[in-house]
Amino acid sequence: MERLRLKEWKIGKTKREYTASKEELLASVNRYREEELLVTRQIAQIHEILIRNGAASDKVWEDGDSTALSWVAEYDWFYRTDFTVERKEERYVLSCKGLDTVCDLFLNGTWLGLSESMYLPFEKDVTELLHVDGSNRLVLYFHSHEKMLRYYQETMPEEYVGHVPARAMLLKAQDYGADPKNCRGYWNIGVFDEVCVEGFSSLRIQKTDINVALGQPFYRYDRAAVTACVSGIACKSGMITADFRVCGADGEAPVSVTVSEFAEAGAFCIESRMIVENPRLWWPRNYGDQTLYRLQVRLAMDGKDCAQVAKPFGIRDIRQTGNMKFVCNGVPVRLFGADIAPIYGPSNVFHEQTAFALIDRLWLAGMNAVRIWGPSKPYPDRFYDRFDELGILVWQDFPTGGSELPCDAHYRKLLRKQAEEMLHRLKHHPSIYLWCGGNENIYMNEYDESDSNLGYDILTDDFRRLCMSLDPSRIYHISCPYGGGYTNDPKQGDSHGSRAYRRFLPGEPYGAFYSENIRVYPPQYKSMKRLLGDKIWDEAYLDVKRPGCRKPMPEAWARLLGNFGEEKFGPIHEYYAADGPKELIYKYTAAASQDIYQMYARARRGKPHYKSQEDTFCQGFMIWKSNDPWPNFYCALVDYYGECAAAF
Repeated sequence: MERLRLKEWKIGKTKREYTASKEELLASVNRYREEELLVTRQIAQIHEILIRNGAASDKVWEDGDSTALSWVAEYDWFYRTDFTVERKEERYVLSCKGLDTVCDLFLNGTWLGLSESMYLPFEKDVTELLHVDGSNRLVLYFHSHEKMLRYYQETMPEEYVGHVPARAMLLKAQDYGADPKNCRGYWNIGVFDEVCVEGFSSLRIQKTDINVALGQPFYRYDRAAVTACVSGIACKSGMITADFRVCGADGEAPVSVTVSEFAEAGAFCIESRMIVENPRLWWPRNYGDQTLYRLQVRLAMDGKDCAQVAKPFGIRDIRQTGNMKFVCNGVPVRLFGADIAPIYGPSNVFHEQTAFALIDRLWLAGMNAVRIWGPSKPYPDRFYDRFDELGILVWQDFPTGGSELPCDAHYRKLLRKQAEEMLHRLKHHPSIYLWCGGNENIYMNEYDESDSNLGYDILTDDFRRLCMSLDPSRIYHISCPYGGGYTNDPKQGDSHGSRAYRRFLPGEPYGAFYSENIRVYPPQYKSMKRLLGDKIWDEAYLDVKRPGCRKPMPEAWARLLGNFGEEKFGPIHEYYAADGPKELIYKYTAAASQDIYQMYARARRGKPHYKSQEDTFCQGFMIWKSNDPWPNFYCALVDYYGECAAAF
């Protein structure tokens, strides 16, 4: 099997209407001479490439001021590369794992297709188009996000107007905190993961699914049935032999099964079922060991080895037994942790150092659970591997959030494919205990008192059916938050706390499960000084909340510290007025920390003292949020610079 990673790209800009013909798009790319284009020799997105080539100072990554790059959003951008395939195989596939976002693809002058979601890989058989032992040219043409938003706004169905924002039709990560119109950060565009050409002469594996069912007489768990399914494409008809092997830890004897099936040319799927006797279970942190098994599959066609794959997995049983009550391997588990916002905003290329440093800090804080916020980035497997190893449970939202959903046939198919891709790719991770339809889809609509419910059936029906079909042993939750007499009812289902918009909700002190709760505060002094420099303090500022003032802080703070408002503060009225930046930072962070400590303490007690004979009501508490995306600073346990706030 031949695998060619395409790393060296020539980059250029152009302007064309989205409705322009494919010939016009390609012509606008081909008019450039080689010396007019920028060069990158690694996976990188447009703003990164421009900064590294001197189009703007890298100071934008420090302070978020993207004024010098505001022009970038006005243009379409293309990646162009020339490559040679040296060895002839029977079939060749172009595989693009990360395109952000609306992208036309061309190979040797032929249009391959349109990629419309950064959450979906693009694959295409290019055998007939590829020049073997000759030069090939691949062009990735990215349409401007701003152009696409205008196009969606102008062409959306009438029923969407006022209900489905154009942003919900652009299927990209929310770049949480970036505000390009005000030159605070930018929206990433371009290639953020591997692009390669794969050649094969027998077969190619596309998906490997693992399902685990535990025998459970009185929660003894004395055997586990591991069902593995390998699917892909065969170049020709023949006898496929698949050797499945489950390898245990610490020298445990492997369990293996060999399956042989005759397959016609085209799609194939081979399944095997193996029994692991007296399995070693995977447990959440502090409940037991994080034992991981490994599935190995080797495929041969007509006696010749041709492909193999390996995946780690855990054997455990997690179920919901009541009002947000979770049981792992027969033992009740209460969850305490934080929500993860998009990690490292300057690029959607996975920034491993930042991501793993954050996970390590959450582990040091004693957390046993996290929630991956809805329209976040598509993180790679090694991100979830770390949670598996540490025993940190993961609530995983599907990538939707904050609004009603586009629900015509085209978008319904795209949203389902996004969820299906996530399920296939991540379901083997034992740390993932729950799939969720998205972030605040129904909650925000209900809060705005809208009588519309466009796309709700995608959450309540389409996603649920997918989960039941592809991952039946896991819990599916319709949206975050969801349940009760109203969407954010703290007494039933999960809730986001009232302080986001209100002072108090009945039942809030001992809510059933907080998937988000918030108190706002700035980062510590050295981060504020690093961000604001000499503007950190206005000598004329008085720490007095005037009538009608929602952001009682210096002007520079109010402009750069996101989402501050009166309702979200801790009890700042219990603290003295500040007369300098350190005192004001202390006041906000100490007040927030005081409230967070008390909220966590109530959640751990789980019930008021006068109900000591009753069952614990509160089952979990997740603080919003664990990390600051770039260039947003507010209420993060770990700020954008990697510094821990007082609340941590």
